[in-house]
Amino acid sequence: MKDIFKFCSQYLSYEKKMVVIYICLCISSSVLSLVLPYISGNFIDYLIEAKNTVFLFNYCVVFGMINVFCLFIGYIINRLYIKLQTKAGYLINKDIIIHIHRLPISYIQNQNIAYLNQRINNDSNSIVTFSLNLIQGITINLVKFIISIVLLVSFKNSITIGLIIIVTLYLISYGMLKKPLFNSSYKLKEVQANYFSDMYEQLAYTRDIKIHVIQDKFIKKIDKAFDKVMSIVLKNQKISYVFSGLDNIITTIAQIFLYIMGGMLVINKELSIGQFTVLSVYFNMLISSIRYFFSLGKTIEDNKVSYERIKNILGQTVELNGKDKLLFVNKIELKNIIFSHNEKTLLNGINLVFEKGKIYSVIGNNGAGKSTLLYLIMGLYSNEYKGNILYNGILSNKIDLMFMRQKLFSISEQEPRLLEDTILYNITYDQKDIDNKSLEELINVLYLNDLFKELPMGLNSIIKQNANNFSGGEKQKISLLRTLLKNTDVIILDEPTSALDFKTCSSLKQYLSYIKKDKIIILVTHSNELLDICDVKIEI
Repeated sequence: MKDIFKFCSQYLSYEKKMVVIYICLCISSSVLSLVLPYISGNFIDYLIEAKNTVFLFNYCVVFGMINVFCLFIGYIINRLYIKLQTKAGYLINKDIIIHIHRLPISYIQNQNIAYLNQRINNDSNSIVTFSLNLIQGITINLVKFIISIVLLVSFKNSITIGLIIIVTLYLISYGMLKKPLFNSSYKLKEVQANYFSDMYEQLAYTRDIKIHVIQDKFIKKIDKAFDKVMSIVLKNQKISYVFSGLDNIITTIAQIFLYIMGGMLVINKELSIGQFTVLSVYFNMLISSIRYFFSLGKTIEDNKVSYERIKNILGQTVELNGKDKLLFVNKIELKNIIFSHNEKTLLNGINLVFEKGKIYSVIGNNGAGKSTLLYLIMGLYSNEYKGNILYNGILSNKIDLMFMRQKLFSISEQEPRLLEDTILYNITYDQKDIDNKSLEELINVLYLNDLFKELPMGLNSIIKQNANNFSGGEKQKISLLRTLLKNTDVIILDEPTSALDFKTCSSLKQYLSYIKKDKIIILVTHSNELLDICDVKIEI
């Protein structure tokens, strides 16, 4: 519990004043809730002996005013809770995402993205909600517990002894079920995350399902996933019910104890009816507070699962990044590079040199390691290979690779990734100081004029999800436009002409030949038309 709360407190601390107000209001609310039973008990005693209705009306006014005030405070508490929960949850999500951005690319390649996304969101919201509820719950229940104990002890010592026995029973029950609760909760959260990932797959592959008519095969997959979830859910239900069952049994014993002890005190005229009512309410408040701290154990175990999974992600080692900032790249050297992935060696003893002023072609069969080579050149596998990679003769581990990729490298991938945003945003990534002259020139080179003129808002037209409102050739042209507009020292194009028409392909060739004197251009291609402009051919 301490670790979870400490972790979340650093995100709640951004709103310290709001947290302090939240705690103060929680205390005020709990104190007011303790005043009302006392007023009600005295009201009952007064009714028994009342001779006029003046006190009746005064009581109603006071009771009504206190309840309205409680309602007002409750609204503010709820409002502050929503603000704190939403803000802190977002900040945790953002930090996790930033950390993932700094991890080696192989980490993401080995993840189920739908599962990872579900995990991050659910776990972040879970522990923030837990921490805020902890602040509110402990504050309110601690106040209720202390005041109720003081008032109940003032009635009779025998009641105090009963309370000690009840608390002991709670502690024994929690100790017995603590570990099974944690294990059960952990398994349930893991299997639920995988299940939602499988559900996502059913939607993501709808086109393939329809093309290949394999709906029955996919439904069988989701059926298996559901059966697994159901099995774990039932196991979790069993242990949770045992937990809540013990809770109810102990509460029932406590209530019977109250009826016997309180009833005997009333019969023996040691308590009035009103006093017994007050005793009953405060006793139930005390039991409610004890139950809260008892059930808190189960809540802690549930949220320890979420916390451990978040710490697992944040504990992943980030990629190495040196401090030297390159201002240009004239030469890239790969010396005796050995790279393996999932126990499979993709590159073994590779020695290559890339120099400015040349166009290089990389060819090879599917799975030969072409994409891996590109990622190595870009410094994306910074600590996952054997051998040395040098930029301008400087070892890669001394270079700020993130700065280098940002300023000196650009890539157009075989399957372009376009964001659900405007075309302009996709080609500039919101960079303000773009060269409009170069933009117009490249639009002409890639024959995009007609497309942008046809669109109702030109470059400000929206690219829909998965770029479904554009053809494969149009997506490739936009990706090439983005890459070439960046005007970097190193340009990497992966199968750049696979979806291009002959006219655009010829224009691109001429442009690449024209700019190569100031660039290192690397092409992954099977196109003979592009091979004839390459100075060096590399076969993987």
